[in-house]
Amino acid sequence: MITRDTIGTILAGIGIFDTIILMDETYNNSGICGGDTSTLLGYPIDCGHILTSEYSKIMGIPLSLLGFIFYVTMFILFNMYSSKRTYISKLLLAGSVIGLLASIYFVYLQLFIINAICLYCMGSATTSTLIFITMITSYKILLNPVN
Repeated sequence: MITRDTIGTILAGIGIFDTIILMDETYNNSGICGGDTSTLLGYPIDCGHILTSEYSKIMGIPLSLLGFIFYVTMFILFNMYSSKRTYISKLLLAGSVIGLLASIYFVYLQLFIINAICLYCMGSATTSTLIFITMITSYKILLNPVN
C-alpha cells in the first residue's frame, strides 16, 4: 500500500527538482525557462520575466531558493514521520498550509499583477497544492477512522 509519506516524499522530490531548475535560471540565467513566445489562457509564458520581476524576492532572497528550502524540509519531514511522532505530522500539516497559501499568492501575482506565466512556477504551485491535499486527506482519515 502506498502511504501518505511515500506520496509526500515523491511530491517533495518533484518540488526539489522543479526549484533546482528555477534556481538555475535565477542564478545562472541558463535560458531553460525563457524566450518562449507562447501563451497560455491569454497570458504570455515568460519565466524569465517572472523570475526577474520585483516580486521574485523576499528580503533579497530569491523565491526559487525559498521554494527549494521548503521542499527539502518537507522531504526530510516526510521521511522522519512515524505514528509515534505526531509533532512531525503537525509540522507537515503546517508546512503544507504555508505552501498552499504561498502558492495561491504567487499564482495571483502571475495572473493579475505581472500578467505572465512561468510554467515551472505553476508546476511548483501544483506540487505544493498536492502536498496539502495529501496532508488534509490523511488527517481526515486519522480523525474519522473506518471500523
